[in-house]
Amino acid sequence: MKNTVRYMGGVLCESSAVDQATQNLSAFKFLDQLTVDLESKDPLKTTDSLEKVTIPFNFQMITLWKRQNHTDAGTDVDAKIQVDFLDPDKKSLQKTTLNFAIPMTKVRARNVLNINGLAVTKTGEYCLELRELGSDGETSDVLACLCFDVIVNRK
Repeated sequence: MKNTVRYMGGVLCESSAVDQATQNLSAFKFLDQLTVDLESKDPLKTTDSLEKVTIPFNFQMITLWKRQNHTDAGTDVDAKIQVDFLDPDKKSLQKTTLNFAIPMTKVRARNVLNINGLAVTKTGEYCLELRELGSDGETSDVLACLCFDVIVNRK
């Protein structure tokens, strides 16, 4: 599959704001580690046997994209990015599609994806894996992987 956009960078954070005068984007409370305290009524359950639990934690994925080819200048570039949320065992917990356009007058585009609720299964590294999604449903190789650590404490 031929990519239409190129990943330039990204961050995970709790919130962001856009300055109305300059259109500059500011990100707040970068996400690199999160501690989750869960109460269990079953003393035999451990973090290794935890089934998927969704906690009420909202965060954002901010990404910057660039046209893959300068030869497509003068046309809008429409992109679809498949975002796959993976647990420490690389098991997919949730998938979503990020749709955006790079207007003909621009070379780059930034995107803010709001993620409501965080699914956790165990302590470890969780990743958001990004792949371009073609019109035929085929996905590209991994373009980027944004990761953070989750520590699950059972009480």
